[in-house]
Amino acid sequence: ILAPSNLAFTRLSETKFTALLKPENKENLAEMIKYHLLFGKITAADMSELTPVKTVQGQQLQITLTDFGYKINGAFLQSRNIEAANGIVHVINKVLTPAIVTRAV
Repeated sequence: ILAPSNLAFTRLSETKFTALLKPENKENLAEMIKYHLLFGKITAADMSELTPVKTVQGQQLQITLTDFGYKINGAFLQSRNIEAANGIVHVINKVLTPAIVTRAV
């Protein structure tokens, strides 16, 4: 799971955030959530071998290693390898937006 931090959500425009929460955009919100989900239990150490990686939503994410750590489609990995009952959580500093949501909202 790539979980955007609270601060990441504040970086979304208020218009976009409000639009995603409207009932008519329920499918777009679901697509955006699935875009943050990866198949299997992936640790930060595994990420360097998985570029690009396919999301549950169906599109791919680019993972790159920089001098400052991993970047996933431009989002920096802030916290990594947080064990959960159903997977591993990685906190990122940006809300990732799949192409389909970008066009629809």
